[in-house]
Formats: sequence, structure tokens, C-alpha cells
Amino acid sequence: MTREQLLGQLAPVHASRHNHVGEQQIRLTTPLDRLDRLPRILGGHHLVAERAELRELISIAPYAVVAFWITPYIPDSPADPVWIEAKPEDGNIVLRWRPNAEPFFYSYEVYLIAAGEPDRLVSPMPLRSAMWIDTAPPPGMRKYAVRAVTASGIKSNLVTSDPVMVPDRR
Repeated sequence: MTREQLLGQLAPVHASRHNHVGEQQIRLTTPLDRLDRLPRILGGHHLVAERAELRELISIAPYAVVAFWITPYIPDSPADPVWIEAKPEDGNIVLRWRPNAEPFFYSYEVYLIAAGEPDRLVSPMPLRSAMWIDTAPPPGMRKYAVRAVTASGIKSNLVTSDPVMVPDRR
């Protein structure tokens, strides 16, 4: 799916405000004919479809700001990342891989591998760049894994790096 096809699935969102004493109510309305893959939960609010429209009524305090990010659900899996390198550099381990080009790409997850399995997530969320630096890791052998995640939460396969030796800093 191209970026233009993905953006073509988005429909305009119309917002109207209803003022009440001490609070505002905002009604968001958008046609559903092109958002048929939209997840039914958004930011903790359940979305209700009425007559081929998405309608949501929320109450907010005066001067509060509300932002809605509406992303169509796309079940396609992202491509597995392709490692470029994992190497020690100035006491750190620099990890680099080829960036994903899918328009529905959202983030990467980088894991430390222990006993051949992902031990723990070590990267921040979201991680948008195809590079991450493990700062000041302890000396010894390290191995990492990376995977891509779409805006719909679909994850690619974990792809492991070659083992990399962290030198003793003495």
C-alpha cells in the first residue's frame, strides 16, 4: 500500500463545541465509509458508529486541550529489519539497521538477548530511527534483536544481531 493510498483512507473529522458551565463538550464526527478498518477504541474512549458516521462526545475542563490521533487499522505486517551493524564504539554499542519504508511504520523495538531469547526491551518507545546506542553496557558478550511495529500494533519478526564483545574499560 502506498502512502497516497493510506492517506486516501482518511476522512475529515469535524468538531463542534457545546459550552456548559464549567466544562465543554466536543462532538467529533467523521464518515465511516472510508474508515471501515478504524479500531473501535481510541484513547480509552469507545467509539460508536451511528448511521455510517463515527461519533464521540467527550467532556473537558475549560481551557483544556484534546488531541485525537485517528489511524486506520491495517493488518499488514511490516518488513523484518535488516541489520547493518552492531559494534562497540567509545564504550557504547552502536546498533544500526536498514530503515523500514512502509507508510504504516510506527516504531522499532530493541531487545537484549539472554540465553537465546529476548530478555528485556531496552529501547525507548517510540523509537523512530533505524539506530540505537546502548550506552555504557557492562563488559562481555552482548546480542540484540530488533523488530518493526506498525501504527496498528502489528509487529514484524525479531531479527537478532551478531554477537558483539563489549571491551573492558580499564
